[in-house]
Amino acid sequence: MDATGAPVPEIFDFSPKITTDLYASLKLNKTVLWTVGVDNLFNVHPDTNVIKGSVNPLTGSSFGDSESGGPFEAVQMGFNGMRIFTKLTLNF
Repeated sequence: MDATGAPVPEIFDFSPKITTDLYASLKLNKTVLWTVGVDNLFNVHPDTNVIKGSVNPLTGSSFGDSESGGPFEAVQMGFNGMRIFTKLTLNF
């Protein structure tokens, strides 16, 4: 709906995105494996798709009215950008 209550068509146009992940592991001994990595190396974000003229009656905007990424969304990428991590794996 727009501010007057008239319906506004929702046309979502998502551009293609590619995310790059990089991981490296080093076996320190027979039982310890150390891994470092970066998910979304180039900090790619999904399109936000705020519909111009569309207003949510509860919030006063159309923010969040799009695919933001998640297990049940059509856009299968995170929305918070790059993630750097390290981990230790212990095998007994």
